[in-house]
Amino acid sequence: MSVDGGPDEAPKNQKNLVAWVSVFKEYDLDTIFVFTHAPGSSAYNQVERRMAPLSKDTSGLVLPFDIHGSHLNRSNKTIDEELERKNFKGV
Repeated sequence: MSVDGGPDEAPKNQKNLVAWVSVFKEYDLDTIFVFTHAPGSSAYNQVERRMAPLSKDTSGLVLPFDIHGSHLNRSNKTIDEELERKNFKGV
């Protein structure tokens, strides 16, 4: 398995190790290899290469999240699902 090495995927992190062990056990694998690209080598990561044009086009773009008012309460929990749909649909 190839991962990009970011904090959410790095195989050195305890939570990720636990997740990979559960995959190993669930699928009754004989072995599992998880590797990352070296730091600064994300240019070789296929996903990041495909996302680069998207990132370039949207850099600096600010999207308002509450076009129709806020659908969240003070704890940032959704309180109005219909309003949430409207906000994410946009104008």
